[in-house]
Amino acid sequence: MFILPLGLGTKLRRLPVVSILLVVTWVFVFFFDTTHVAVTDGIFNAAARSGIRDAARRLFKEYCETNHGKPELCARYAVLIKPGFPGKATIKRGVPRLSFDDYERLGKEQNLAADLRERFSRCGASRKCFRYKDMIWSFATARAEIKPSLRHLEGYKEYQRAEHNYLAELRRVCMNAQCLVKGNVNLPSVVWSQLRHGSLMHLFSNIFALLIFGIYAEQRTNRWLFLASILFAGSLGMIIHAHFFSGRDTISLGGSAIVSAVMGMFYVFFFNGRMRFLVWLPRKFYWGTSFYADIRYAFPLLFIIADVAGGLDSGFSALNHGSVAHMAHLFGFISGVIIAFVIRSLRKLPSSLLYEEEIDDLLRLKRMRNLQSQLKFAEYLLERNPNNMRVREVACAAALRWMPHDSREQSVALSAQIDGFLKAHLTPFCAASIDRGNVAIASRFIEKLPLGVSYQAMLMNLRQSALVTMMNFAVNSGQIWLALRLVDMLLLQFTFSKKYEMIESHASKLVASLPHTPMNMRSVSSYLKTHPNMPLSERFGAWLNNAQADLRAS
Repeated sequence: MFILPLGLGTKLRRLPVVSILLVVTWVFVFFFDTTHVAVTDGIFNAAARSGIRDAARRLFKEYCETNHGKPELCARYAVLIKPGFPGKATIKRGVPRLSFDDYERLGKEQNLAADLRERFSRCGASRKCFRYKDMIWSFATARAEIKPSLRHLEGYKEYQRAEHNYLAELRRVCMNAQCLVKGNVNLPSVVWSQLRHGSLMHLFSNIFALLIFGIYAEQRTNRWLFLASILFAGSLGMIIHAHFFSGRDTISLGGSAIVSAVMGMFYVFFFNGRMRFLVWLPRKFYWGTSFYADIRYAFPLLFIIADVAGGLDSGFSALNHGSVAHMAHLFGFISGVIIAFVIRSLRKLPSSLLYEEEIDDLLRLKRMRNLQSQLKFAEYLLERNPNNMRVREVACAAALRWMPHDSREQSVALSAQIDGFLKAHLTPFCAASIDRGNVAIASRFIEKLPLGVSYQAMLMNLRQSALVTMMNFAVNSGQIWLALRLVDMLLLQFTFSKKYEMIESHASKLVASLPHTPMNMRSVSSYLKTHPNMPLSERFGAWLNNAQADLRAS
């Protein structure tokens, strides 16, 4: 099964200029920046001059044999310890002869290392396999953190000298090429590290995530503010990762921290919204099924937890060819969340609005006097945000206000436009208001509007639903008198409703549940004097007689 995020699934209000420019910059740098050639050649030269690879392998053999490993297996597995040499690539002109032999041997070593990694990944429950795999990983960890478990070995001093020379050479290479490594954390290296990518797949995945989430997050705030926010959050994530969590010889690059910051802003801005996903199952002639899920639940489950798990992972991942900067992702995401909270508190929007431009659009909609243009503009706005209830309320009110009781008084085109808009949007507005607890809004909206003949039945049904919902809310909150007053309204206004008998039976239970207290007796007596002919008067009279009889008996 494959799950693909598709963003909010709504149309954009404006062109996402910042996201598009960032994508263009990434692509341009990937295809036209030649710095990686100088970095690769510099790393080979530094590794060959310092001899760090051979020193590290000799140290591992000694470490392995000290921990009761067989000498031949220790020598065989030492091929996995190859610091200072990136993956084998096409030979570039200008590579000195000093590193050429190492460059050629690296291809054969990579094949052997790949076979060993494949064997370790499929060793199952073999105690021997796990023993050597754990030994290699613990050595890599101890070497990265300079643990005391290596210092007592004879080859440690030789390795330490080689590593010192290699890291100094690597720092010089990165200072010239502006690459981000632990010893070269500065503004130019941080900026360039976020523009470069290690592979075409790395570039494509970042572009995809940026376009999915960035184009919507950009709509929520000012473009310059959005650009400054993601650059600051991404840079902060890269700096924290490179300085505290990256290996001393690991070069960090990629726009993943920026993408994570964008995702953090997206999560905060649209926390109460719904997100569209595409699910693909392995079937023939099947293009997938799309569905919507709540962002507050789906987003952490599919994206945040993956990076948390990756960042806390302590498995065999250190031996892979490439590494993922999980900590840069996490801190970029956290920074994006904090910035989005600040923006949302300073530039707060109503709950049903997604983008800031919708406020100006709503004011423009209210000022329009031509009904045809007003409904057309409302349709345009609802295409971009179907959950904008304020647009629905304003447009539906205008349509009903302009609609005469006699349909012959208006043009056929306008009548059809009004008819289509109300059927599409009036019911969703009232239903959403009731679902969100704004029952009074829906009820007042229906009561105050002039009713056309063709919409009388629909509006009456909506009002009945609103009253039933309010009655249930009053019962659940313990406001029995309010519930009984609403029951009166229901029974009086909807005499021919199918729910009449059910509501009447429910009212009998509510009346019977009233305690026989002096306050309730006074209230019932006052009700009977004020409303002698209401539907509940007979039941209140019977309740009052029973309460008085109980009072005399006591």
